[in-house]
Amino acid sequence: MAQGTFQDFNGVDVKIESVIAELVDNSIARKADRIDVVLKRDSNRIRVGTNLPHHQSPYFEDFSQQFSLSVFNDGNGFEDIDHLHSSFELVKTPGKEPERRENESGLFHVGMKESTLNKFHHFSIVANIGTEQAIRSIIFPGHNNEFLYDWNPYPESGNNPSNKLPEHLDIDWIDQYMNSHSFVTCAYASGPRENLAPEGRANIHDIHQISQFAETISSFLGLIYAGDLIDEKYKLNVVYFEDELPVKIKVSPIDLFWEQTTPDKIRERAENDLTLSPNGKYICETIYGYGTLKGHTWEIEIDLGGNEGLTVFEFTPYLLPHEQIREKLMEVGNNWNGYKMLDDPVSVISSGDIFNSESLQGVSFIRSGRMIVIGNHNQAENDGFYKLFSYQFPTANTKTRVRFKIEYKKGKYTDRLFDLKPNKDGYKEIKSEVWRRVMNALRSSINGNSRNLFYPLNRDAPFFVPGDTMRHFNGKAGSPSSDKWFKKGDIKVCNVSGCDTYHGKDIPCPKRPCSGCRTSLYLSECTPSMCKHVCEICGQLGHLQINCRESYCSICGLETCGCCDECEKPIVNSRCGCPCDVCDQLHDSDGRCGCPAPPPPRPVATPLPLPDQDHGVEKNINYFPSNKEHCIDAIRVIMNDGDITLDEL
Repeated sequence: MAQGTFQDFNGVDVKIESVIAELVDNSIARKADRIDVVLKRDSNRIRVGTNLPHHQSPYFEDFSQQFSLSVFNDGNGFEDIDHLHSSFELVKTPGKEPERRENESGLFHVGMKESTLNKFHHFSIVANIGTEQAIRSIIFPGHNNEFLYDWNPYPESGNNPSNKLPEHLDIDWIDQYMNSHSFVTCAYASGPRENLAPEGRANIHDIHQISQFAETISSFLGLIYAGDLIDEKYKLNVVYFEDELPVKIKVSPIDLFWEQTTPDKIRERAENDLTLSPNGKYICETIYGYGTLKGHTWEIEIDLGGNEGLTVFEFTPYLLPHEQIREKLMEVGNNWNGYKMLDDPVSVISSGDIFNSESLQGVSFIRSGRMIVIGNHNQAENDGFYKLFSYQFPTANTKTRVRFKIEYKKGKYTDRLFDLKPNKDGYKEIKSEVWRRVMNALRSSINGNSRNLFYPLNRDAPFFVPGDTMRHFNGKAGSPSSDKWFKKGDIKVCNVSGCDTYHGKDIPCPKRPCSGCRTSLYLSECTPSMCKHVCEICGQLGHLQINCRESYCSICGLETCGCCDECEKPIVNSRCGCPCDVCDQLHDSDGRCGCPAPPPPRPVATPLPLPDQDHGVEKNINYFPSNKEHCIDAIRVIMNDGDITLDEL
């Protein structure tokens, strides 16, 4: 048996997302400035291994309804052909393992060859080394081969890997793509061993879902490499071919924790983002207090004892905004401070479907630099975080609202605290000492009021304490059991015309009408206690034209005067130059005719300046200064309604 491994490539259940991340990690390790993940319709004639390397009748299959996966990069490539060939060795000789720097990229650690052949029949690397092009290819050996992997040192190239490119690979297209973008290396996986996109739909193949798959992968990569992308260390694209034409998706960093939408950052955007629409600015100004609650970041030390030494990691809890609030924030924009905000409540997390906020919670994200997300894990999944629910965290709320971030540099002992499962897609049971320190950190008090949070998070309370109702996570601010903020219907859109957003409890709507002119306080210069509208007729503040006393006839008291229908002359000094329509008599010097006296004109009171604050429900009352009895009745009504006594007058 050649130096290599007994490992069966079916022995590890690796997700396609991990395969892609492993290839991207290898590109990052090569100091690439640009990396393209390319999806392209596969070949209709691909050799499939059944009894390699010695069988005489190779078997071919049609994979044209599926797509291949290739990763191109413009990094520093391979030093020489020896390094290229040795990169296909699965198991290194003890004592000859390559050294890695602490926290080095390329630590996604599924294994470039192992992971790829778990999903594909073929994996090849095309590398430009100096002025020459070198090729190495490996094929899934099949299930009947005694030696699953027949690796021989270069130059004694064995059958697996081979220095010949498989016949189905389009080397002309690979060369053209590499040359047009100055790429130096292409990792090419073809002949999928299983469907990459979701199954279960009749006559729907992978190729029909290539665009959705590309969107999913771009989201996944945006999560895994968010830190590098926000620092612009390299450009990362997902490219798929539709009708033979390339479609490029730029991978944007994704803020899984919605850290960009804390109250302070929402208010800052309202003040400083000049590109915001008026509606986006208004949403930020009103909704900020419902933003993300970010807890304290704790540096936690664990002493494993003996010779294992001290390990350190950072822990930060997050309480995401309510679902309805997240939807409103997405109306402002899906890009916050350079991060893409992901919130899709429809679909689920699996290859080929689009990610959503709830389902993303159910995955341990492992990336270069080691970031872990604790979310919707349970004991059946055995992903190391199911103990979360042993501490009385409700499954539903934890799934949608709570995210814990654990960050650490890869050290000599730290990985023992968060021991990876064999397939590298999750963690084994986490040590109880880690959980004890995490729960202690959650007991730390967070002053929500100083962080500009709205009710019920505007209080000084711990993030989470088992059995304690006065905590931020519980959302219960008072003794009534119904007073809980986590219920979906507890936050209601404001019903003031033109508002259509959310306000904190007991916070008046900024767009409520002015008490004088009835226009929106937000869109005018009026304040809650002073109407600043200038009347078009009299030029005074505090009322509209329709309420101005000068818009009413001084004789009949009506807005449309009926005294001058015949002469249509203006009234001067309360006298009309035409006879009365009713009694046919001319008006005297006092404007009187033979008709009964008309009712007194309706006056309009000018509001007095009041302190600039909200005084509750506004009420109006009409009175007539010339009618003493009516005025007395009006005063009685006001005194009774305002609980005013004669002594107070």
